[in-house]
Amino acid sequence: MQHRDWTVSRRTLLAGSSALALGTIVGAPFARVAGAQDTGTPATAAVASPASGDAIDLASSSPADLGAPEVPAAAVSTADGAVPEAVAFAPYAEFGTDAAAGVFPRTVRHAFGETTIEARPERVVVLDSGELDAAIYLGVTPVGAAEYLASGLPAYVANRVTEIQLIGTTAEPDLEAILALKPDLILSSKLRHDETMYGLLSNIAPTVFAERPGVTFKQNFVLYAQALGREVEARTVIDLYEQGARDLNALLPSPRPTTSIVQIRPDSVRFYQRANFLGQILTDLGFPRSDAENVDDFAFDGSIENLGEYANGEFVILAVQGGEDNEFAPEVISSPVWGSLPAVQAAQVLEAASDTFIGGIGYGAAMDVINTIGEFFGQPAVISIPE
Repeated sequence: MQHRDWTVSRRTLLAGSSALALGTIVGAPFARVAGAQDTGTPATAAVASPASGDAIDLASSSPADLGAPEVPAAAVSTADGAVPEAVAFAPYAEFGTDAAAGVFPRTVRHAFGETTIEARPERVVVLDSGELDAAIYLGVTPVGAAEYLASGLPAYVANRVTEIQLIGTTAEPDLEAILALKPDLILSSKLRHDETMYGLLSNIAPTVFAERPGVTFKQNFVLYAQALGREVEARTVIDLYEQGARDLNALLPSPRPTTSIVQIRPDSVRFYQRANFLGQILTDLGFPRSDAENVDDFAFDGSIENLGEYANGEFVILAVQGGEDNEFAPEVISSPVWGSLPAVQAAQVLEAASDTFIGGIGYGAAMDVINTIGEFFGQPAVISIPE
């Protein structure tokens, strides 16, 4: 099961994160930095969007179309229960709606069948961080949200969603609290909640489930936009992410350094492979992965002893689950194995906010990741989100 971390790591190299504060898409569209290599001054022009009712293509561009250098193909995973990208993506070919953009009623095909939604939802309940991210970036403030492990909402959105009622945890949502909110749409995923829970939720309100979070964050976003009838807003968000990726791809060093992703958990070290949220972004930016992590699978849970094999990239992205409360992190960082890593010796370690880089699993977090990586490599933010 994919990990979701809601706390900020000990330090993030992206200073002044208020520049990435969430804005409202409708009425105050996101803007991107025009000519980033010239001044780094945020653009203010709105992004043009098609009208509701028009045919809107919500397909994502390939890494090549984003200007990313080609990365080596991922090795086939031999791990039990491996879920490669193609397997994760396959169900989404059947998902979606035939309704015109923004037009209701509509029937949405999803992981547990079909759901008819009579009118554009306004009172939305979300049960995981990807759904929360998607709703906010589509211009909807959910009335209720589940928290992971009862540790709060992601830091990168928490200051913008203070009016949201917490309705239990992702693992154990409070059905009575959800019912009391009188939602008109509930969003979650099949990996998080089984068919029994789906049935209970469907008795409360129309419910739409994605297949899984993380590696499918782009596909999930499209599905949720269709459930919300916000295809226009979705195209704006996708375009902003993709233009930001194009701009940063033109600025990043060539060739890119080989990259490792390391998360220090309370009692283990997790090494992220290719089939996950951050893996998708790194491919969009043309970062080749270290050999041991260049595998078509989610992650490998190991120990300090595995650092030399799995974290030997020229560039390391480090996330600490639980931040300063993680008592295992000092042991990892002070170990001889950590100190011997090429990226550590070359000061090429980006210590990233775990709730964004690992737990954000949505376009909002992805745009934050792009800006943070750009800052690490000495570039101005390529995506600016107005206050």
